[in-house]
Amino acid sequence: MNHLIQYLSKQKTFLILLAFSFFLTINTLFFLASQGAFFHPFQNSLPRIFFYLAYFVLTSGILLLPLPQKEIFNFDFLAKSLLLIYLPSELIFIYALQGNFQFTPYVGIFVALYVAFLNFFIIRLQLKKDNLNSSSLTEKKHPVSRLALAIIFLVMLTSFSFGFFRLGKLAVVDEPLWTFDRVPNFWRDFAEMDWRNANVSDKPGQTVAAISGAGLLFEKNPKKFEDRVSTQENPNINAPRMEKFNLAFRLPIWIFVIMMAPLFFLFIKRLAGENSALLSVILIYLSPLMIGNSRIINPDSILWIFTSLSIITFLTYLKENRKAPLVLSAFFLGLGILTKYTANLLYFFFLGLVWAEYIFNFSRYAKEGFHPYFKKRFADYGLLIFISFSTFFVLYPAAWGKPMRLLNSTLLSQAMEPLWITFVSLLILLAADLIFLKSLVLGKIMNFLVRFQKWLFIFFSGIFIISVLLVFINVYGGMNMFDFQEILSSPKSSFSNVNLLDFFITNFYPLVFGVSALAILPLMFFSIVSVFQKNFPSENARNIFYLILFILVYYAGSTASQVASIIRYQIIVFPVLLIASAMAIRELVTIFNIRGEYKKFDLYEKKPYFFLFLIIILASSLWQVKPFYMGYASVLLPEKYYLDIKDMGEGSYEAAEYLNSLPDAKKLSIWTDKQGVCVFFVGKCHTKIDTDFFAETNFDYLVVSSGRKSRTTKLRGELFFKGTAIKEIYETEKYEKIIPLAGRKNNYLKIIKSHALEN
Repeated sequence: MNHLIQYLSKQKTFLILLAFSFFLTINTLFFLASQGAFFHPFQNSLPRIFFYLAYFVLTSGILLLPLPQKEIFNFDFLAKSLLLIYLPSELIFIYALQGNFQFTPYVGIFVALYVAFLNFFIIRLQLKKDNLNSSSLTEKKHPVSRLALAIIFLVMLTSFSFGFFRLGKLAVVDEPLWTFDRVPNFWRDFAEMDWRNANVSDKPGQTVAAISGAGLLFEKNPKKFEDRVSTQENPNINAPRMEKFNLAFRLPIWIFVIMMAPLFFLFIKRLAGENSALLSVILIYLSPLMIGNSRIINPDSILWIFTSLSIITFLTYLKENRKAPLVLSAFFLGLGILTKYTANLLYFFFLGLVWAEYIFNFSRYAKEGFHPYFKKRFADYGLLIFISFSTFFVLYPAAWGKPMRLLNSTLLSQAMEPLWITFVSLLILLAADLIFLKSLVLGKIMNFLVRFQKWLFIFFSGIFIISVLLVFINVYGGMNMFDFQEILSSPKSSFSNVNLLDFFITNFYPLVFGVSALAILPLMFFSIVSVFQKNFPSENARNIFYLILFILVYYAGSTASQVASIIRYQIIVFPVLLIASAMAIRELVTIFNIRGEYKKFDLYEKKPYFFLFLIIILASSLWQVKPFYMGYASVLLPEKYYLDIKDMGEGSYEAAEYLNSLPDAKKLSIWTDKQGVCVFFVGKCHTKIDTDFFAETNFDYLVVSSGRKSRTTKLRGELFFKGTAIKEIYETEKYEKIIPLAGRKNNYLKIIKSHALEN
């Protein structure tokens, strides 16, 4: 009898909640109708305060349910009740938002709050499962050592100092699109609650606009900036004022990057230990390319942070089999997509890692079998998708005005558009096999592949090793096999002139020589050692292998998209390689520990000196290339080659600085292939590329750069200035001044006096 009473009580509660939901739905329909979205005869029929009051009364009515006091004030019960009764209303709101209706922006806010609360509630339930299972986990907590804190602080301070050097004295391609338009437009639309227009760009670049927007506290009206800083004597932007303007918007990005260093340390420490974490932070934050890339206002400047942290925490999830790291991975993935659609690649990679973990760590899952393993992992993968999607939606106001933008930036984004049908179909087939066939098909495939785990390990590791070796052989052989620099000079059109192998191997060229020799050589050596080891690799070695897999997947995707990966396009690969290198160094130290007769000599016995030595070596590289960090190439690259084939504008300020120092600089007229020179030059500056323009216009100086040579010579065909072909101008030695970037003579800006070309 008691069970019957309890059942009827629950049914009664359900019916009451259903009634609340029904009246809320009716209230929602008429609320939207009053604003012209539905039932036009009801437009303006009642004031909005009436509907808001109805929402409040119906929501509060849950507290009057005939339930025991301990249950009515139970958070989980209240949360479930609110989410369920508002679900129909939310679906109506989303449908209405997708249309072209004009109604109060609070509708979008309410939908975002609902999704945020749903996300929070689901995460809460998942983390409670972790707590329930905590008894079976003997987790050891290792506090951060004082040495680690000191090293992290020293690295952050060193990195910040180099990055801050001449931070405002840099003219960057496409950056004015952000500083003059996208950033101020986003914050204006956000302040006005104009959600539909609060769309930063198609990247979508939300995080960039949010962080860089702190500059608006100092530059309140960027669109009128040029008028404010101009003077009657100088029709162009005043250089010191421009530096201050650049600093206002770049500094928040740079501070954010520096402040993320402790997070890298903590998450990598959880995955691979303190020494690997310290090495990773040192290698990443003292990398010239990482510093140079993070100094500009562009999605690539912070995308690498979110993608790297998402990968690290996902690997931690595989290691610990806990929900907390998975939630973090999903959160960082959502932030990555908010930054740039390239992060969508991680959905493919993480699904592949689920399979790879079963194959390459089979001994851990052999007893339970594939079906229980994949059932749990596939459910967790669905959780990752939901949390990352909801994170994106909640933090992207443009989606509050048009929810379809969630799909436009994920499944239907530029990165996913060619593959989304295949991806969704694959998930459906996997779900069908899991539910109806108990993973019969996929299980047989996985168990078959397990038999060849060692060969698969050798195969994928071999691709990485051979690709890197081919890069070295080709470079030291004079690029007779693959012309890396020619392919990278036209990243979006060179595919038609080369084969797939050329294109794939070319991607490794900036990576191999864009990091310190102290990073690439240990990783290569460890990879070769791992291939020839009799025993299957350890846990850390397996994580290194997974990170290498990401590099291969990224380059395969780049090849499939027919876009060559210049430094900026593959910046998310660099930290992954550096983390793998840090783990490899740690593993090599372990392998080559020297055992004496009475004691073990640990190569880390002198850790403070080891880390300090590494910091000094890497800092010296930064000192040598400052401020041209993006032009960096390791000592392994022959002097005649360089990496930054399509530079972002480095050297423009220095060229303008020299020209401004000349007598009567304001009366000079120049032509340059770099728009950034014009930003700081006080005279007349031209960038037009046209045959007639060149023939009819006289210039006092020409400023040409290696980074724009390919574009200029191919864009308009053969051009002449005073009888000299434009190709000859780029190659001439009759320059007044040359500015080598990062010490590379073939990576330059040349300042040429026009009279020198007449001789």
